[in-house]
Amino acid sequence: MNNADASINVQRVRSGLFIAMLFVIMPWAGLHQPEVTINANESASSSTDIWNESPLRNIAVPENFTFLSYTDYSDVGILINNQSEDSKAIGYAFVAARNISVEKIFLFDNESTPTEETINPGQFDTYFADPLRQMISDRNLTTELNYLVTTKGIPLRINGPGNGKASFDSEIGLINGAFNSTIHQNWWASHTYGPGAGEEMKQFSRQEEGFYLVTRLTGYDVDTALGLITKANNSFGEHGLTVLDLATNRNGSGYKWWNDLLYTTNETMSGMGLPVHFNQNGTYVTNMDNVSMYASWGSNDGSWAGNLLPNSGYDTSDGSWSTGARYWDGIGPSLSPGEQWWWTRQTETKKNGNAAMEGRLEDAPCGANDASTTNGLLAEYFDNNGITYNVSTMVNLSGRTPDFIRHEPNIDWPSTQNAWTGLDSRFLEYWSARHTGIIHIPTDGNWTFYLRSDDGSKLWIDDVEIVDNQGHHAMQERSGVVWLSAGEHRLRTEFFEHGGYAGLELKWEGPGISKQTVPTNVLTRGSSIPVRESDLIHHWEFDETSGDVANDSIGTAHLNFTGTNGSQWRSCVLGNCAFFDGIDDEARIDIEDSVTDFTVSLWVQANHTGQARHSSAIAVNDVAGDDNSFQIQTGGGSPGNWELYHNNSYIFGAVDSTSWQHLVATFENDRVTLYLDAIEVLNQSVPNGTVNSIEIYKFGVNRAGNTFFTGSIDDVQIWDAALTSSEVEEVNDEIVWICPSFNTTNNTVTYVEQNVTLLNSGDPIDPNHAWVLDGYSMREGWIEGEWWLEVESYDSNGTTISLNSSERLDFSDSWQSRQLRFRPHSLATSFSIRQVAELTDGTYNGSIFFDTLKLYPIRPHFTWLNGSIAETAVSTSGRTFIFNSSYGQSLVADLLEDGVSGVKGYVYEPYLTAIGDPDILLPYYANGYNFAEVNYAANPMISWMGTVVGDPKMAPYSDLVHDVEIEGVRTNGTLSIGINGSIDVILQNIGPGLVDGYVEVIDRNGNSVLANVSLQMPSGNDYDSRRMISINLTPQRVGFNEYVIRYSSNNWLNPERNENNNIAVINTQINGPPNVLGLTCSSWSIHRGGTVGCTTTVEDDFQVTQVRLGWRLNESGDNWTFINSSSSDYIDWYSSLTIPPSIELGKLDLISEVKDEQTQVSLLQLNGAITITNSPHNWHGVHIEGVDYELWSGAIGLPSIAPNGVKRGTDIILKACVVDPDHDPQSEYPMIISDLGNVSAVQQIESQFTDISCYRAIWHIEWGSNSNNDATIYLYDSQGILFSTRMVPIINEPFKSEITLSDLDGNTKYLAKSVNEKIIISLSDPDDFLSNYNYHMKYKWPGHLENYVEGSVESKGSLFYNHSVMLPPPESGLVYGDLEIELQITDSSEGGVTITIQKNWPIQLQPPIIEGIEFCNSEEIPLTRGADVRGWVIIEQNRIIDEVTFNLAQLGNIKSMQSSNFNWHDCKTPNSTNNTYWRFILNADNSFTSGDSTLQIIATDIDGLRGIGEFSIEIIFSQPRIIEQYGNFTVGEISPMGAFVIDTDGHQGTHCTYVIIDTNGTTVMESEGPLDSNGVFSTNWMPPVSGAPFSSTIGCTDAQGHQVAHTKNNIIPNINNNHSNNSNQSIIVNDISSEPKSKLIITMVIGISSTMLIIIITTILFMLYQSKENELDVITDGLHDNTEWAAPSDSRLEGEQNIALIEMAMGLLEDQVINEELVPDVNQILNSEEE
Repeated sequence: MNNADASINVQRVRSGLFIAMLFVIMPWAGLHQPEVTINANESASSSTDIWNESPLRNIAVPENFTFLSYTDYSDVGILINNQSEDSKAIGYAFVAARNISVEKIFLFDNESTPTEETINPGQFDTYFADPLRQMISDRNLTTELNYLVTTKGIPLRINGPGNGKASFDSEIGLINGAFNSTIHQNWWASHTYGPGAGEEMKQFSRQEEGFYLVTRLTGYDVDTALGLITKANNSFGEHGLTVLDLATNRNGSGYKWWNDLLYTTNETMSGMGLPVHFNQNGTYVTNMDNVSMYASWGSNDGSWAGNLLPNSGYDTSDGSWSTGARYWDGIGPSLSPGEQWWWTRQTETKKNGNAAMEGRLEDAPCGANDASTTNGLLAEYFDNNGITYNVSTMVNLSGRTPDFIRHEPNIDWPSTQNAWTGLDSRFLEYWSARHTGIIHIPTDGNWTFYLRSDDGSKLWIDDVEIVDNQGHHAMQERSGVVWLSAGEHRLRTEFFEHGGYAGLELKWEGPGISKQTVPTNVLTRGSSIPVRESDLIHHWEFDETSGDVANDSIGTAHLNFTGTNGSQWRSCVLGNCAFFDGIDDEARIDIEDSVTDFTVSLWVQANHTGQARHSSAIAVNDVAGDDNSFQIQTGGGSPGNWELYHNNSYIFGAVDSTSWQHLVATFENDRVTLYLDAIEVLNQSVPNGTVNSIEIYKFGVNRAGNTFFTGSIDDVQIWDAALTSSEVEEVNDEIVWICPSFNTTNNTVTYVEQNVTLLNSGDPIDPNHAWVLDGYSMREGWIEGEWWLEVESYDSNGTTISLNSSERLDFSDSWQSRQLRFRPHSLATSFSIRQVAELTDGTYNGSIFFDTLKLYPIRPHFTWLNGSIAETAVSTSGRTFIFNSSYGQSLVADLLEDGVSGVKGYVYEPYLTAIGDPDILLPYYANGYNFAEVNYAANPMISWMGTVVGDPKMAPYSDLVHDVEIEGVRTNGTLSIGINGSIDVILQNIGPGLVDGYVEVIDRNGNSVLANVSLQMPSGNDYDSRRMISINLTPQRVGFNEYVIRYSSNNWLNPERNENNNIAVINTQINGPPNVLGLTCSSWSIHRGGTVGCTTTVEDDFQVTQVRLGWRLNESGDNWTFINSSSSDYIDWYSSLTIPPSIELGKLDLISEVKDEQTQVSLLQLNGAITITNSPHNWHGVHIEGVDYELWSGAIGLPSIAPNGVKRGTDIILKACVVDPDHDPQSEYPMIISDLGNVSAVQQIESQFTDISCYRAIWHIEWGSNSNNDATIYLYDSQGILFSTRMVPIINEPFKSEITLSDLDGNTKYLAKSVNEKIIISLSDPDDFLSNYNYHMKYKWPGHLENYVEGSVESKGSLFYNHSVMLPPPESGLVYGDLEIELQITDSSEGGVTITIQKNWPIQLQPPIIEGIEFCNSEEIPLTRGADVRGWVIIEQNRIIDEVTFNLAQLGNIKSMQSSNFNWHDCKTPNSTNNTYWRFILNADNSFTSGDSTLQIIATDIDGLRGIGEFSIEIIFSQPRIIEQYGNFTVGEISPMGAFVIDTDGHQGTHCTYVIIDTNGTTVMESEGPLDSNGVFSTNWMPPVSGAPFSSTIGCTDAQGHQVAHTKNNIIPNINNNHSNNSNQSIIVNDISSEPKSKLIITMVIGISSTMLIIIITTILFMLYQSKENELDVITDGLHDNTEWAAPSDSRLEGEQNIALIEMAMGLLEDQVINEELVPDVNQILNSEEE
């Protein structure tokens, strides 16, 4: 601060002290309402609406007061630089937060508009002042704005010329106003606003002051500026501590007067009752809490300090510290094997000073990748030292192990004498290289490959040599052409170096590609085609990221996880893998792989080496110790081995928990081969059982399910063949191990730190301070990542309690800085200061450097309340708001960062006189003025250096300001002269502060004060902040009066700003007492209990409000009894005077009492005015309860005809009343008589009127009485005088009826079926049990025409009864819909009542239901084939059955059966109302066979709906029966004979045999053959002469083997009379046997007989074979009549021989025909048998 113009400063001090004294010792004139001069033209401010509120609203501001609801921003404009993103972000945020209207947004959008903090006057005019003037003019805002707000991104200062320097804000506020001409002028101008200019403090108005109040929203960053908006939002009502920090080092200078102002400020603030912390010593105040206002010297205070961190630049070396720099230790990152890290002090690379800190990284770990997607090649390097080879050809690399392996992007090594990048000295002179991988050919065609090398090289594609560039030579190129198809091809190059330069380059040229280096993107480390793809059956890649399913990418064996809850997924070898926790995690799929040979490949990493035995990575069934399956497990121990286990163990090798291990097991020809990381470790036959029984795959648990594996599993593949060792290597190579960079998956953070012990207070390190830590960093080499500053705080136990970090910066090749602002935890006793680095992907090796730390406190570092403000006497505290600018004096930007809500700074040297006076700034801020007002009021200099930063209308103490508004005034009635009256005033406090003042009522004529009342009110949003008060006053003048009502505040600690709404005016007329003009009554004579009307006539200059009429007995001296009067015109007032019934006879005195609105009274009295007489009696009634008006008073008559009737069968209450004040209930009770029914004796009941007495009786009319006549009720008084006659109609209460649908059993139905249904008519009549009813019922079935039935219902003499009506079913054609019923029923009494009921029921169209079948008693099943069986089907019918069909079905054979709906006389169906029976006759013809068949029944109703039932029927074959034998025999004659056979299933296939035996049992005839289709078996027989009586037996066997026999005995042939005459014939026949011819015949007969015998025997054997075993037994038992039979074999031959001989002898060997007349009728026989 310059010490210029000392005289001005002295005068300034004196002025400041004077103002301070005025502020403290005098009333605050600026805070009082000015004296009110009431002019004649003021009008009343009253609204009638508020007087109608009911209840009166008692809260002025219903919502809570907030900064935004209480603060008006309509006079604020915002300036936004469209070329600055910061300005737009801040400006539009302010627009949104303060609801700034569009016309008050001033956007500077010239593309050349500067954004720098400093501009020149020309830029100010061109880009800002002139455009702003134009916008204000164009928008007619000249009188609308009082405030302007600028933002970060709007220039901060104007740089001249000369002493024309000024802040941008100070100049922009002067445009178009009284000070417009001072812009850019040397020095400053002075305004006249506020105490700083010697003026009264008041609300700012640009119209009065001639300039705008300008504030700025800015800070080091946009967030700070936006925070100022938020802090203002939250500032309302925030009151805290005032901190004044005096600088003792300034007392001896020319600036002491500002210290003096701090003393004045302290006195003023303390006098206001506000808390103040006033520091008067040499320390610098810090760490105060809840600070609202602050004034200090800032960095001009001698206590301001510098860097407090020892050895902050690492300049001091000290070997006792790990880094070599005193106080500093280093912590390195987590390293993988082969990596190294150092922290060390060094002096070569530094920011400044003597040294800097270096962290160095060397080497890097390897990582895994998918070979098919990893671009590049495998590079293998071989050290040829000590190897013999022919230098003119190539070095043989077959079988050699490389000395160094790495991944390279392509083959592009230009010739150089140095080692190729990344190779050590082994590969400088004599060495070889081999590159292998896959090349992806984009297009079919001829491709040329160019191999350029020094020394020899070769190229192979798909193992075919393409380029030969072998030998010892300088850099030379050879090429080869090959046709390649598009796709993947194996590529290999080999190279050797034999001293000197070394280089190797591979280029290509082909379709669409010019000659170029083979690019990395066409090279991959491996193929995308799986190994032995055709045999691969499962592949679980475990690349899922969520869920509990691992997909099989080859098949459908998707694994299901249990125990993991989706938490098993990890980033592993190839993408993701599955982690198993060793507790209950398991993945499983039940699948049976029928394999003979197989291969299992999996990648696994155990979580630790000491896992329990049988902890299995994979198992293939659930049987522990199974000989035919396996599991891959850990063998126990620490470390254990990986094993393949079935009932023996086969070892892979040791478990290594630090790396992934590749396990492969193959099985072929009962031999198992194991590979660990592609190296064969075991090949052995399986001695017991096998291992290829795969029923499931499960991972993470053994077969027994009780030992779980802990670790990760990835990329599991299963083949149904055994892979070769080379194929196993290919599987292993599917994963590429690359060592490209530092492993960032571990802890990559490294840092150097210094531990600092904190002191309780004061420097060097104070935990109550907020601090700034600055530092620098850079890098060298292949290092990627970020660095930052960090402070970790500890408590007294060394426990971390807070961690603060700066923003991070990417490493740079040049020095860059970072800053951390922090506050240690309140319990911290020490903390570590760190410079921290984090290494990221892309890091290989190199160094990072740290230097030049600086630790210093942010002053003052308070806990600031929202709405807090500050002023610091620092010359250039507002010179910049750019972070890390060169730092000299303290910056207000730091105060903003510290948390203050508003502050004033100075852009250039302002001189101390330009600094705001704290004794004005702070007290007026505490008195509710806003931030902009108090800053401009505290110093009058404008067009100068100040810039006010903060929200212009921020006013946290504005919650102390009240605002009383008088809403309305009215007189409380009409006021009268000389009488104490009142006026009502509705007023409200619309401000947040408390009200403490008074309300005056002043008579305009003479300005005399009629009333003065104190007023206290709460905040405007509290209860009672709006109220109505009544102010008492006594008018002094008659006629027109004008009163002024005014509120005034009398407590400056509860200020009021707006006084324009504190006054209201009311005009009123003052009136005098009323005049009574007369009193008249309608009669001057009245009986006791009577009423007389009296009228009082009055007049008044305003209005009479009340008139009362009083009475008393004449000359009694009693008190008056008053009754109120009423009036419609306020002139004539009517009173109704009722004379008490018990009053004495005589005269009454009357008096009229008249009052006006002001209760002034006038009286008029008339003595002996009314004469009282005795009262008559008058009976009224009879009142009928339920018929007449319920609230009948009893004082008026009732109509002679009752308005309504009464019901029979009920008790009816009758009431009669007499109007008689003198009534005697003991002797004057009435009589009530009716000509119908009975009336009880009367009883007195209570009356609501004293002059009316009432009586009650009960009238009852019996039910069933004649309802067509009216009843008459008579009322007589006690003297027998008839007072009234009433006619009462008798109501016939209508009967009630309902209908329901039911079945024949009476069950209610809700769906109509259309059959066996009836309608139930329910009837009830409460007053007539005797009437009958006639009904007409219409019914309509859906799809049919309407029909009806009629009938009558006889009374049953009861209240309720039912009648049923059968419902005729509809004809065919019923459809879905409703059954519609309409019943009209009429009672039979006179004037009968008809009721109509309509009701619908949905139709249930249900097909018939086949419930079962039954058979006639004598006819049973099984069903004999061919026989009739009768029965019936039981059908539950919903509709009439139209047709029933019966079909018998068996094995595709379906035959229709007979159907009948009529009973048989010998077989009848049961009776049923719900079921229908349909008869059938079953007959299975010969197309059926024995066994089960199905009887299908189809019932069809008349609507075509069908019901189907099926029943199983057993069919058996029928047995044949022989009914009768026939034949008429004569000895010696051939006679026809035969038998009748019946068989219901036919005769086809039936064979019969006829045998005749004589009396000796000798068979004389036997005949066999098929039965004819007509059931007749016939043959011929010539009875012999002897042997009678004969017996004939016929036996038949049908096709099913059923047998039957029939025997006829006592056959005696007739004897032919001619038989003796023909004896010679017999002799001749007998003699023939002796002739040669007879020999021939005999020989023929014997031959024929033998042949027939063979046939018979064969037939018998066949029949025996076909028959059942028991049948064979029966055949041998002999013959019985009508039973099974057999003929003796010895007699059979004889009989056949005889027949044959006779037939041959007589020439009758041809067939014989039976004469029809000899064969009885078969049907006749059958019928006779049935009978």
